Amino acid sequence: MLPQSQLFFLLIALLSFTSILGSFEGLDKKFLPRVHVLNDLPPNSEPLNVLCKSRNTYIGERDLNVGDDFTWNAKENALYYCRAFWVRFFASWHAVQPKRDNGKAAVFWLVNEHGFFLSWDNTTWVKKSVWETE
Repeated sequence: MLPQSQLFFLLIALLSFTSILGSFEGLDKKFLPRVHVLNDLPPNSEPLNVLCKSRNTYIGERDLNVGDDFTWNAKENALYYCRAFWVRFFASWHAVQPKRDNGKAAVFWLVNEHGFFLSWDNTTWVKKSVWETE
């Protein structure tokens, strides 16, 4: 049997180790991105209507004028989607995809007349979706 002082040290080490492990479990929530939906439509365009949500979290609906930025923080490790209406056009897209976006500080969506563009640095853009119409 171990002396009492060694048992105490072992207990403290075990508690510290489980505390460290517990902090790693929450890492995915600590690195959820901040999301930006940027209205880059032509000058004097009608407002862009955007609604964003996940299965459990309603982010909100906004009318964005040209140049506006609808910004929000992902609150859960989940798929978030947005839908948009502009004049006679509509679209929907995955604003946050955990496998694609976790660990990123921010996710930027640039919306213009040609479609929906994704960036993680607000500089390099990749077209991900297009407008649809009836």
